[in-house]
Amino acid sequence: MYQEVRRRDPDGLITNQFLEWECTIHYQATELAYNPHYGEYECYICHDLFRQLSSLNQHLESPRHQQNLYHCPKRSCFKEFTTLAGLINHLESESCRLMRFQAIQNGMRGLVSSSRRIGFY
Repeated sequence: MYQEVRRRDPDGLITNQFLEWECTIHYQATELAYNPHYGEYECYICHDLFRQLSSLNQHLESPRHQQNLYHCPKRSCFKEFTTLAGLINHLESESCRLMRFQAIQNGMRGLVSSSRRIGFY
């Protein structure tokens, strides 16, 4: 998904521009992640605790620890996001007042249904 969005965003309006991007990092925890002090499995990145090893591994595969691929197009807003959905939610919330909700909906509809470049008008 990121590669397609980046192809349509050559100027980096919403995508962070990396020299090269490949989604090859996969984290997986083992029984060694068990912390006997807490009686739970501990994420070695953020130190969140989980009752089950499978829950910890699900956490590790979530966007929580992935690289920020997207950023808000408003220059004075410095928020970054690991997923396109996170960026869209930010824009739709109108928290940085870049544009109205309906304009974002129309822009996303056009982006998904065509091969045009990304732009905000």
